[in-house]
Order: sequence, then structure tokens, then C-alpha cells
Amino acid sequence: MKNGDPCRDLAERLLGARRAGTTIPREGLPPGLDLAGAYRCQRAMREIALAAGARHAGWKIGVTSAAARRAMGVAHPVTGFLTADLISEPTAEGDAVPVFASGLLAEAEVAYELGADLPPGTTPDLVRASARPRLAVEFVASRWEGGAGTATPLVADNVSHVAVVLGPVVRATDLTGLRATLSCADRTSAGGSDQVLGDPAAAVAWAAAHLAALGHPLRRGDLIMTGTLCPPLPAPPGGTVTATLDGLAHLKVTTG
Repeated sequence: MKNGDPCRDLAERLLGARRAGTTIPREGLPPGLDLAGAYRCQRAMREIALAAGARHAGWKIGVTSAAARRAMGVAHPVTGFLTADLISEPTAEGDAVPVFASGLLAEAEVAYELGADLPPGTTPDLVRASARPRLAVEFVASRWEGGAGTATPLVADNVSHVAVVLGPVVRATDLTGLRATLSCADRTSAGGSDQVLGDPAAAVAWAAAHLAALGHPLRRGDLIMTGTLCPPLPAPPGGTVTATLDGLAHLKVTTG
């Protein structure tokens, strides 16, 4: 192994695949790697990115629906990290976003901008009182050939994160019962807050405890992606992605 540290070696391979928009075989996972080990690999990926000049921007939550958790073999969601270089805010509707990856998918999400630190024990009401929700599209793509398959490869791969596009502020506080639609090319998917622990604010409250246990308490200024509201859709180059929240917000972007 190049560095003598299997987690760091894997992190470098995954980051290289992300830069190239390619995939690597799942046989590259360190033998016996469990979910805790996958988070160590993800931490190594984050440390490498920050050491190379990336700036911490926040966190993402994945596997928030019951169906996704069953498919991934876990009883709870998972988390990944965000860096500022992979977050954009279009200046006009339909602006092109320079994202590229094999198997790119788009997700419609609620992103919370934290206005205060959120400790373990945070409640959804506290999230609503101290954070600003925005509509966002996250682009994801697995760096594993054939996809992650289970939660351990998914977490090691930073929960398939590629990029985030931030849209307008959502002018509502209680987002329980929220309905959402996502469209790309000639395909549309529908969903809502029932796919995000029943409430995007509840997902942030869960993440406050989970990330604190990993040594990453939520801080004022963090951006938290709360998980996909609708089934993801393929996002080919030059395609237009449109996300809508119940008449509350609308975001349209084009993949570059």
C-alpha cells in the first residue's frame, strides 16, 4: 500500500476517481471494513481535500427514506461532508453547472443554512428557529463500479457526493407534509418530506447528534443537505434539471 494506511489509500483513489469522473472496483475496499471504518476512510478523504485547499462548507445526509435504509442494510441515515468548491448558486434560471461524472444523478433537497451551533439533543423546532431552508439540487454519482450496493462503500465514498446547486429560500418554517417534484429531460419523479425522516428539520436534528459523535458538531454557517425528497433521476450532460417544492420554491439548472 502506498501510504501504509488502507483508509488513506482508498480515500486518495476515490478522490482521484471523482476528479476524473470515473469508477473503481469494489474489490478495492480494505478487507473487513465495517461502517465505522468507512467513516474513517471518509474522514481521510476530507482531510486530503482540506489540505489541498478546499474549504469546509457543511454536511450531507443520505439514506433518509425507509426503503433506502433497507436497501443499504442500515437502521439509520448516513452522513458525508461538503466543501465550498463544489457548491454553486446560479445567477439566472437555467444556468449551466460544470459537473461531470459517470452515472450522474440529480436529487431535489432542502438545504438548511445554520444560523447557530446545534448541539446533540437538538430538536426539529430548534432547527426551524435557528436555520434557513433553501431548495437545492444535489448531483451524486457512485465512484464504485456497479454502485455502492451497501452502506459501507457508500459512506467511504462520501455518500456519492459530486456537487450542490443552491436555489431560493423556502418561505415556510414547518416543512412536514411537503411535496416535491423533480424533472430531467423527459422524466419526472415525485416525493416529499416523508422521504426525509418525515421532516427535513428532523433530519438535521438527527445529524446534530450523529456528527457530534463522530467529532464534527454542527456549527453556525454550516450548510446541511437533508436528503433526497424524490427518487433521483439521471442527469446527462446538457440536460435541464428542475426541482419544485409545493409551490414554495423552484430551481432550474443545466448540467455543463
